[in-house]
Amino acid sequence: MRSTPAFRYTIFDLCVESDCPLPELLPSGVDKPDIIVHSLPPHEAIDEAPREIRRWNTPDGRTLRIAARTAGGYLLRFPGNADFLISTDCSEIRYRCEQGVAGPWFRHALLDQVIPRTLAQGGRLVLHSSAVLIASGAIGLIGGSGRGKSTLAAAFHAVGAHLLADDSLLLEAAPGGILCAPAYPGVRLWPDSAATLRRGIESQIPLGYVPEKLRCYLNGSGPSDPQASQVPLRAILSLRRWRPQDRISRVRLSRLPSAVAATELMAHSFMFDIGDRGHLFQTLQQAARVASAIPVYLARYPSDLARLPQVCAELTRAINQGPGGGVD
Repeated sequence: MRSTPAFRYTIFDLCVESDCPLPELLPSGVDKPDIIVHSLPPHEAIDEAPREIRRWNTPDGRTLRIAARTAGGYLLRFPGNADFLISTDCSEIRYRCEQGVAGPWFRHALLDQVIPRTLAQGGRLVLHSSAVLIASGAIGLIGGSGRGKSTLAAAFHAVGAHLLADDSLLLEAAPGGILCAPAYPGVRLWPDSAATLRRGIESQIPLGYVPEKLRCYLNGSGPSDPQASQVPLRAILSLRRWRPQDRISRVRLSRLPSAVAATELMAHSFMFDIGDRGHLFQTLQQAARVASAIPVYLARYPSDLARLPQVCAELTRAINQGPGGGVD
């Protein structure tokens, strides 16, 4: 029988009960957890014949993770590192860590991949998105890998905004708009970005799974600092960076038509089984509701770390002013 886990934490707007410490998260005082995370007993076997439904590879062909269906739900496998078994109702996550220790890499996989995909499979809309809070509301930042979501979020925080999330953001329709709930504070930065923003960084540690990358806690956004569980979402920016040689000197926002915006949001949402047509349709409906309630912009800005404070100021002004404020 599973022993009672010792830790309860807040992530998004939920309570997670875990049998291993998760120092990135804030403690929760909620009595009944939404998700229970615990290790598999050593003698318990994982489904011998999981049916693979999705695979993520690096450009050089190395497998990062595999999603599969099992007799009891779902499997998310990180080859050589950890396996996570997710119950059919998405309320329980059982894990086996091949290294035997729930270190930084394991926690990254759990917090930034497994839990968001579990919530998505359970019917919530979770974007692969950074987010900051400005005076008029939260701004979500989406875009492909390397587009600068984390760096821009950290830059916003450095000029007075509040960092909400680095990698995942839960969205929920509410009367009068859209609410968002962040996973946890802290950003993952490459050394050049961390050096540029060093005055705003409170602490930093190697991430583990990518040795060169750093997990940074910014001043006023550490793991022990309170954060709102849900805040109104003002806008979402889909990032496009111009190169320095393009000689682009201005920030430009182009509002996407609702149908295009919904597709863009879907492309950056966490999903588990992309072959599940019912779930795909539900996600599209959720994305369409968001796209009809708030503006989704294609955001272009100069790719120059030294100009980030100016970029943040121009983006904020354009979002707040709307048409005529740098918005097409």
